[in-house]
This record gives sequence, structure tokens and C-alpha cells, in this order.
Amino acid sequence: MISGKGIYIWQLKRCEGGDMAKVVDRLKWAGMTHVLPKIADGVHSDVNGNWTYLPALVDLCHKAGIKVFAWQYIYGGNPVQEAIRAVVELRRLPFDGFVINAEHQFRDLANNKTAAKEYCERIRQDFPNLPLGLSSYRYPHYHARFPFTEFLTYCNFNMPQVYWMQANGTVPAQLENTIKAYEPYPQRPMIPTGAAFGEHGWTAVPADQAIFINEAKRHGLTGCNWWEYYEAFHRFPELGKAIAENNTDWSDNMTDPEHSPLERLYWPCDEKWKVTQYFGERPNVYTISRGHNGLDFGIPVGNPIYAAEAGLVEVAMEQTTGYGRHVRLRHSHGLTIYGHLSRIDVSVGQAVHAKQRIGLSGGATSDPYAGMSTGPHLHFEYRWDVTAPQVPGGYAYNAVDVLPLLISHTTEKPIMRARVIAGALNVRTGVGTSYTALYHYLKGTTVDVFEEKDNWLRIGIGRWFSGLPAYVERLPAPVDPDPEPPDPTDPEPVHDLAWLVRIHTTDKEEHP
Repeated sequence: MISGKGIYIWQLKRCEGGDMAKVVDRLKWAGMTHVLPKIADGVHSDVNGNWTYLPALVDLCHKAGIKVFAWQYIYGGNPVQEAIRAVVELRRLPFDGFVINAEHQFRDLANNKTAAKEYCERIRQDFPNLPLGLSSYRYPHYHARFPFTEFLTYCNFNMPQVYWMQANGTVPAQLENTIKAYEPYPQRPMIPTGAAFGEHGWTAVPADQAIFINEAKRHGLTGCNWWEYYEAFHRFPELGKAIAENNTDWSDNMTDPEHSPLERLYWPCDEKWKVTQYFGERPNVYTISRGHNGLDFGIPVGNPIYAAEAGLVEVAMEQTTGYGRHVRLRHSHGLTIYGHLSRIDVSVGQAVHAKQRIGLSGGATSDPYAGMSTGPHLHFEYRWDVTAPQVPGGYAYNAVDVLPLLISHTTEKPIMRARVIAGALNVRTGVGTSYTALYHYLKGTTVDVFEEKDNWLRIGIGRWFSGLPAYVERLPAPVDPDPEPPDPTDPEPVHDLAWLVRIHTTDKEEHP
């Protein structure tokens, strides 16, 4: 997830005389959290000489805590070669993400949907988890032939160009109309790009820069960008000054209680299937994420896979690498991933309910769309919309350990509660210390207990800790309040998915 303020750079040699240390100082002064330099143009490496300066820029930005999202302008005439150029350039430096800039050349192609898919699939072949964004028109309905759906299907965020050229003073309406215009398309977190430049006799004004920031925040967005560094800080420095002076706190939009991390997820498969690989394991294999980003369940091919929580289908696709045939669901906070399926039963944009079947398990090595799988299993993952706290596991893609969150599909009432009175208490996969320790609870933690066996307490599906008096204090089970009698005049209850209507205003696995 991108948050805060960012700015595009077209030609690095024009910025601070090519002194990247001064560029980064300027970015820090302006409160930028990310910067977007150009790395390629079509099938060519960037023609403006940016690669002379990019190594220093990326190194200094990362030392300053500023993320670097590279971008490429593409034309579509040779989409695979353009994608290969992007792959080659992206491998040269540790970029934090990549932005696809496509406009009228792609719009006017006769086969633009196929070209967009070929381009994105080739990028994803080498970078299945790199955060991707789309930078294109603000009003899709004015450019109906442009393949918005095809691009956004593969992207993680949307960066429409909300340029109010020849229309100073209209920023609130322009941004609101942009948000509404993208509602029919795959929903991705929106990080709009505003106008800090001048052309054809028109120049943006300083007052609109503050309005743009405030409007983005008001709509629940987590950040915004501008075009462009040289224009804002050299040619029209009053624009850069206005941007720098308006530092809003985006954290409210990132941690809004309505969109706080999910505290429970339903078992994504039948509960008889066992976990075969835990979160954070094998960091020597998962080198980017520093550990396995999710849970693997050993499931034979053809068994039902369920939505862990209500959500919107963000991805339902087949690929030969990474997750293979998989589904991603966008929730009120974060997304869940269901990898290596043999069949998908949902489609992009579909709203699904918790525990709804979304496909069948797969992973057989004979399946060309099993992805990078060594045998039948389900890879299940939950990624936050904000930075995940723990390592290993959640370092690169904000994945968190889902095991402590899993709950049964059936209603299970606790037989007691237990409060940890030791300094910390390990949670294990079974009864006894010979079982794998999954994580631990600190002193003072209180949890529900569903079963007791040999002085061990089951606190969830496949999760136990010791019930010895030296470790826990036993407490009565919580008492359900007497339910109120139903009101016969109440309408039929409806599952609350209202957040799905708003998700566009709020808003990856290394898997060998």
C-alpha cells in the first residue's frame, strides 16, 4: 500500500543539476514518501539518460526512508518486447514498485485488450509479486476503447492523472468525478496524480495543491502524487512550496477503525486438512519476504476452497508461475490469497460472502496452471493494507500469520477462558511440548478455551497451550446475553457489505 505524497520525475539530469543528494534533500523537505522516476520508454531504456543518476537516487532515497516506484511509458505495438525491456530495467535496482504509463497509443490499437494482457502477463512472469500501478486517463468513459479492465486486473493500485488543465479551481469536482468514473472497473486503491506544471499557456496555481491534498484525504485515499519534479521545484517553485507546506497526516485513512485489520478469518478449507507449511518457515527459500508468507494446507486436488471473509474478487486468473490459478479477495482491510487452485468459481468484481465456495483445490505438477507448486496443496495468505509488524514472513508484502486468526465454520462455544500468568506461553500444534511451537501469548493475554486434554487447553483449530496452574489462570466461560425477541416488523436482515461500495476510496508473495 502506498501512502503519503509522491512526485514523478521525467528527466533526472534537469533536477538540481543532476545532484541526487540535493534531489533527496528536496524530497525530504517537501515531505515526500515516494518518488517515481522514469526507467524506460517503449522497447528502449530511458532515452533521457536517467540511468546515469538512478543508482544514486535509489540508494539515497532508501537511506532516507523514501520509496522508489519506477515507471515506463508504453505504446503497445510490441507489448512483449516492451515488457521485456521493463523486466531488464527493473532487475538493475531494488525498486519498490512499478507504474505502467499508457495513453492514446494504447487506446487506439485495434488489439489493445490482447496487447495489455500480453504486456502484463510478461511482467508478472518475472515479477509475480512486485506492486504494479496504472497511470492513465482520469475519466475512463471519455476513452472507452482504452483497456482499463485488462491493465487493472494485473495491478495493485490505480494512479489516474487528475490534471485540471485550463480549469483551475475545479479540483474537488475533478477528483470526485474521477473516483466515480472508475467504479465500473476493477477496484484498486487509488493514489491520484495532480497537476503541478504548466503548458500551452496554462499554469497550475499554488492554492489548488493544498486543495488536492485535502480532497484526497477527505475521500479516504491514502496518498497522492504530482506531475512533475522539474516543473514544481524549478520552473514554478511556488507550486513546490505549496506542496511542501501542506503536510497532512494520512495515518487516519490507513488505520480507520472501519478498515482496521481483520481479527478473525474462517478456515479456507475443510478443517480435516492439516497445515503442511507454516508462516515464516524456510527463509532461505523465500529470500525476499524473509519467510513463507502464508499457510500451506495439504489438500488433494478437487476439494472445496472457501472465502475466509466477505469480500470483493480482485483477481481470478491463471498463470504458469507464482500462485498459478488463484483468487484474491479484497476485504474491508487487506486481501486474502488462495493459490494453486484447480478451478475458479468466481469472477473479478463479484461480491462473495464469508464461507462461500470460491474454487477447488489444485497444485498438481501435471497442471500447467499450478504455478510454482511441488504437489497438491492450498497456499492461503492474508496481507494487510498497512505495514505488517512481524518478520519473518510479513516483511515485503505486509503478510501476517493467519493461524492465530482462523476460526471454525461451525459455531463452537468455549468451555472456559484462560489468562496467561507466565511471562509468555507457547501455542503448539497439538498436545505436548513435542509439537511445533507456532507463536506465543504474553502475560495478561486472555483467550477462549474449547477443549481440555491431559492438562492442555485447545484455544482454536489445531492450537493448544499448557493448562498448568503455573502458566494460566482458569476463568469462567463468557455468558451469552439473553437474546431479545425478534421484532416481527423488522425487514429480512441483509449481509452488510456496504464497505464494498466505498472500497475504491480507501485503497506481492514470493512463492517459489
